[in-house]
Amino acid sequence: MSDKHVYLITGRVHPERYGLTIPEQVVEFVMGEMRGVMSITVSMSQIAVRVVADRAFDAPTLRNSSQALVGAMVDAAGWTMGCAFSVELNMVTSDHETVAFGVSLPAIAISADQQGEFRTFLALVCAPDPKMTMPLRRALADLRQAILDVFNAPFHCFRAVEGLSYAFDRNPRRGMPKLCFALHIDEDWVRRKLEIPAGEIRHGGLRDVPGPERDAAVLGAREVVKRFVALRSRGLHVLPAEEFVVFGTEVPPPDGGTEAG
Repeated sequence: MSDKHVYLITGRVHPERYGLTIPEQVVEFVMGEMRGVMSITVSMSQIAVRVVADRAFDAPTLRNSSQALVGAMVDAAGWTMGCAFSVELNMVTSDHETVAFGVSLPAIAISADQQGEFRTFLALVCAPDPKMTMPLRRALADLRQAILDVFNAPFHCFRAVEGLSYAFDRNPRRGMPKLCFALHIDEDWVRRKLEIPAGEIRHGGLRDVPGPERDAAVLGAREVVKRFVALRSRGLHVLPAEEFVVFGTEVPPPDGGTEAG
């Protein structure tokens, strides 16, 4: 066993009060060139996953992969019971480290003025005009899911942006260009980085979502939401171009290639 890597992953099923129990399931898994065995137990809503692999895993990859399998098992239990459960895996332990996970995305830079930003958002989501509040409420809900639902993050990010387009037109195909014009967003960036990946997921396509792609989608969608809030809170029709440069345009990096902004 000395050439094997052993990990213990723990978490819980929500709502925890239900006390869901699933007998131990032993499952073989393959991730690229990595192979291993997962022993999964759910006892009174407490999750324990023991992983024995032939190679070392980084903690985030191991947590995300385990969550997909445990989530599927819990979904199967929910189906048979007519219930809806969710899975939270919050700690990965190995011989050399213990990593605890929260509900945040490390790539997100927190505002220096959290209270001021919160008050601005609060005023808009609680405003009496549903044309103003509903698109933003839905966008915030989708971005919450983008952080929690690793494998479907591009779908939730695109839906957050597309939902905001309804604030500009009842038809999102007309609303999206108007949104991009008002907020100085490159419409081609929305299509390439959000709409196309989201479409694959929405139509049932199976695709990996690497961490950098997920982070870029979440950060991009957050930028759109931030600009939408700036537009509404200032009572403008178009953001000032001298303050808000076009987001998402491709710029040449120092090595001469291209990269998305």
